[in-house]
Amino acid sequence: MHGGIEELFAPWLREIAQSMRTSQAFCFGLFSTGGEVLFINSALERLVGPSPMESLVNPGFADLQAAAENTSGRKKIFSGFATLSNGD
Repeated sequence: MHGGIEELFAPWLREIAQSMRTSQAFCFGLFSTGGEVLFINSALERLVGPSPMESLVNPGFADLQAAAENTSGRKKIFSGFATLSNGD
């Protein structure tokens, strides 16, 4: 295999970004530590509705904020499956 995954996918970044935006199979969301929605794709928006921050059940957003404050230089603050709810 040649190089890392970043090198392999570099020629297709535009297509990958488009897939992330429009995918109905995968949910993607990026949030600031202050609770601002930086990016949410259509699948996640359809799943959680207009209030994505309140939809984080396990871990909750406060748990993720606390982990971000205590990272000690680590970039990853959560690994695993997140539980979401749309309130229904």
